[in-house]
Amino acid sequence: MKRLWPLMILLLIACLAGGAVLVWRVIDSPVPDVAWEHPAGVAAPNRPERVPQADSAEHQAHGIATEAEARAAAEPGPEAGSPPADSDEIAPSAVTTVDAAIAELGRIHAMDDFVARLDAEKALHDRLSEEWKGLDREFRVRISGRVIDGDELPVAGATIEIGGWISMRPEQHMLKHIRTIQPQGNPKVITDHAGYFEHEWVFKDSALTLEISLYYEAKAQDGRYSPQEGLGPYRPGSHEARVECRVPAHRPLTFVFSDRHGNAVKGITISLLAEAPAMDDFGMLHMRRHTLTTDDQGRVQFVGLNDDTYHLETPAPWRAPGAELTFRLKQSDLPSERTVILTRDISYSVRFEATPALKAGATVHLVVRLRNGDTEHLAAQTGTDGVAQFWGLSPDAEAVRVSVPGYKECAWQDVRLNPESDHDGGTVPLYAKD
Repeated sequence: MKRLWPLMILLLIACLAGGAVLVWRVIDSPVPDVAWEHPAGVAAPNRPERVPQADSAEHQAHGIATEAEARAAAEPGPEAGSPPADSDEIAPSAVTTVDAAIAELGRIHAMDDFVARLDAEKALHDRLSEEWKGLDREFRVRISGRVIDGDELPVAGATIEIGGWISMRPEQHMLKHIRTIQPQGNPKVITDHAGYFEHEWVFKDSALTLEISLYYEAKAQDGRYSPQEGLGPYRPGSHEARVECRVPAHRPLTFVFSDRHGNAVKGITISLLAEAPAMDDFGMLHMRRHTLTTDDQGRVQFVGLNDDTYHLETPAPWRAPGAELTFRLKQSDLPSERTVILTRDISYSVRFEATPALKAGATVHLVVRLRNGDTEHLAAQTGTDGVAQFWGLSPDAEAVRVSVPGYKECAWQDVRLNPESDHDGGTVPLYAKD
């Protein structure tokens, strides 16, 4: 055993010497050249690209210049040293591409914390505002198509209206989806005799407008219109789209309004509100309103209504039955005529003898129970004479409760129901709460 010790010591020294040589070779060896790669469809990180050493200096200069010109023509180019698009840190001096900005915006929108999301979005907007100061973006969208009606007939002379809304608004980042932009010159595009049209709409906005979405509709000369449709979103550059706008057939919907005694209700304004949303000049969605005034026979005729759900509105003091207020309309149902019996709201002038006396302008609330068990709520303010005038009390009222802040609730017993006849509602005593 003692004879083996010298051999083991020599073997250990040899191993240590070999390991030291291997470590020195690794440290002293050159680092291999590794090209940066990124997944397809994801914005490339803003890192400098390596040029193969085998290329000549002239080829290198030409390649770099060509790339710089191409990027400058489209958008602000990337700068060396900026972080990748998925990095949590945003370097304030980095120049960002549109793809990287949109990717970063998408990452911010995916954040769970609302306050952190707003702070990060504003920080991105502020940074891009500084980097892209003085730059503009241009969007060119060539749209062609035709306008037809519900009977498959071409609509000549229809006006094509188009607008857009932006996906980024740095000056008011919480309202970035509200502001709309109009095409340059706001051209008037009219369909030809066969219902066709073609035009290129040009939108220009600040460099911070990364994308735009468009909405369009066709309006016939007789007022018929197509539902608003959307296109996009579009990045800066040129794009093409082909569309078809369909306006309703020229079929009328007629209403005849009369009172409970069969007399025509003339000279009142009737409105139909369509539920299909339309966009206004501020980028807000709203219900489209159709308004007409009844003639001497109590008649109105709406022409060119789309398939939709409509809400009927009548002016005070007239009210329509609940079954008539909302209805679904289809083109296959037209033309048609509907007779609507209107009930005139009756007014009651009620005098209040309160202890202590009510001040002028005091609000009085009524809780009205109807014969079918439903309840209605009315409110009015007292005048200098202590009288409040209530409108809209249903003829089907069965009991009325009166309440005024600071006074005991009481029942209004002297309710004389006389449909369509304004009258004095009597006197109601009120007493202060204990």
